[in-house]
Parts: sequence; C-alpha cells; structure tokens
Amino acid sequence: MLNESYAECLIKKKPPGPAPLIKILLAVGLLITAGSILLFGLAGFIAFAAMCAFAYHTIQNLNVEYEYLLVDKIFSVDRILNKMRRKKAAEYTLEDIQVIAPENSGRIREYDNQVKKVSDYTSGDAGAVRYAFIYTKSGAGEKVLFEPDDKMLRCIKQMAPRKMFEN
Repeated sequence: MLNESYAECLIKKKPPGPAPLIKILLAVGLLITAGSILLFGLAGFIAFAAMCAFAYHTIQNLNVEYEYLLVDKIFSVDRILNKMRRKKAAEYTLEDIQVIAPENSGRIREYDNQVKKVSDYTSGDAGAVRYAFIYTKSGAGEKVLFEPDDKMLRCIKQMAPRKMFEN
C-alpha cells in the first residue's frame, strides 16, 4: 500500500506492416550507395553517408516502445527508440485532466468538439484495451490515447476518483 501513488507500464508499439520490406530496401540502398563510392568518388561517399544516416533513423523508428509513468499526480510518457534511446514524449498533471475513460466511451466523445490535438501513445494493436483522457492546459484541448495496465488504472482511480471512468 506504500507505493500506491506510483505506477509504470511499458507498451511495445506494433511495427508497421511493411517493416521487413523497409529493412530490405534500406540494405539494398546501402549496397548501391556503397558501390557508388567507386564510381563517383567524393559524391558517392556523401551519398553513402546520407544513406547510412537515413537508414539509422528509419530503423530506430521501426522499434518503438512507450513507457507510462504515474508519480504524485503527474502522468508522463517516454518514447523508447530501438530499446536504446529514451525521449520524454509528454507530461500531464492530473489536475488539468478533465476525464479518463475508455477510448470509445460517451464521456470522451462529449469533448470531441473541444479537442484540437490527438496524441496516440498506444501499441497500434486492434485488440488492446485503449483508454483516453482529455487534457486542457491554457484553453487548448488534447485527447491522449494510451493503454494502461490494471495497476495503473487502480492508481489513477485512487488519485483522481471523480475523473476516472471504466465504462
């Protein structure tokens, strides 16, 4: 009961459908640009370096995980790229959240006309249980989609019982 104000959850984002094809095309592109070094010299080397940078960033973005962290009424989302690099995606305070409910519930749909931005931090799996919350800070409405586990849902309900709905 001591750590009830803390919850974390890690969600692996489903890679896009053509991910293996993208990797093959990147490998072919790297081979072609590596061969262009022999034909074009410095220009070929520059093309190869650019292709290496492009391939590196593309492959990192194919393997994404989201970590949700709820500590002391602050909900933060970190984006983990290729299990190596962590970037803070967003941070939300429970005081500025209007409602938390399943994504397709009527309570979330009530706010659809106030939402200016939608942030999707889900796995992309159609069978996953997705929740949403409406975050309003300085008048701008944001709909945030996420996939909490049971512990996180209990923790949110304990911290903000009037904002949390499970139906």
